[in-house]
Amino acid sequence: MLNIPNSKPPPKIEEPLPFVIVGDEAFPLKKYLLRPYPVVSALNDESKQIYNYRLLRARRVVENAVSILSQKVRLFYGRIQLSSENTEKVVLVACVLHSYLRNDASVQDCVIENTVAPSQFSYVTTFHRSG
Repeated sequence: MLNIPNSKPPPKIEEPLPFVIVGDEAFPLKKYLLRPYPVVSALNDESKQIYNYRLLRARRVVENAVSILSQKVRLFYGRIQLSSENTEKVVLVACVLHSYLRNDASVQDCVIENTVAPSQFSYVTTFHRSG
């Protein structure tokens, strides 16, 4: 079960807005889920077409962010085999680390020989803080 937080006002705005999940046509209708209007119903309604376009842009931003994060943190390539509590912590740490790296740290990727099993190699990412 999802624990969607109660509505909360964004910074510098007094009116509370609900927390939502951005989805596509495959998701069911729920109060906490934004999904596009069916193509047929949006065909002759410009406001529905604009909503669908903006929702598509929002989904694309989220998908791009997850893609970038999963390229840096290999854990996100498959299903995360952790409890939901630990998964939340891992995702938060990965986001903080990603922001740290995007701001002012250089990253070096290299392949090193495994000293325990010389025929195997390990993929290593090292982080260097600039300044």
